[in-house]
Amino acid sequence: MHDESVPQFRSALVETILTLVREILSLDSEKKLSASQLTFREIMFYLHRHYPDPINRESVAANFDVSPSYISRLFNKYSSCSFSKLLQKMRLNHAATLLTNEKYTVSEISEMCGYSYPTFFNNTFKQYFGMSPQKYRLAQHSMREA
Repeated sequence: MHDESVPQFRSALVETILTLVREILSLDSEKKLSASQLTFREIMFYLHRHYPDPINRESVAANFDVSPSYISRLFNKYSSCSFSKLLQKMRLNHAATLLTNEKYTVSEISEMCGYSYPTFFNNTFKQYFGMSPQKYRLAQHSMREA
């Protein structure tokens, strides 16, 4: 994603959100949802609201009074990606959006997106986007000026 512009990034973010909405709506298309489908839908809504918070599979499981392995089974059954991958995508896409604005430092953005350790955030961001958060910010800034 080295040469993608802000509009292309936003398009990818919108596509991720639409994928989540499609998964939720596909559950609604059935007249009667099973208990596991309802739980999955509630978890998806919860993640959408709380992905910037320092949450993980275990804390979400505790919040819904289910086991972490049950959450994994729900994601295997009803989603195209795992719980951790989905949470990571949501956080990193949010971070990329925040990086286009120079109001916050990379460390602040890391914390705002649910990462406790800036170094882990930097490594994860680089693995996902192919460049460090700092380089991503510079690339976005130079594209806006061009």
